[in-house]
Amino acid sequence: LTSYTFNTYNSISLPKSWSMEFNAYYNSRMVSGTVLIDPFYSISAGFRKNFMDDKFSLRVNENDIFHTESFNSVMNY
Repeated sequence: LTSYTFNTYNSISLPKSWSMEFNAYYNSRMVSGTVLIDPFYSISAGFRKNFMDDKFSLRVNENDIFHTESFNSVMNY
């Protein structure tokens, strides 16, 4: 079984020292030893605000926005 992983990270600069961040990943079905793991993915997003000439930043993130990061597997022996 061939498996693959896709990852992406995006950061968008906004006015007034703000930025928006977006992260996503996908893992296809894979085999690990005797375990068959179903595909899973996750999407996260957040905002960042820089202060004091970019010496200090405040970041707020939400991980797994759609609550899709669940792991299902089957063991064959």
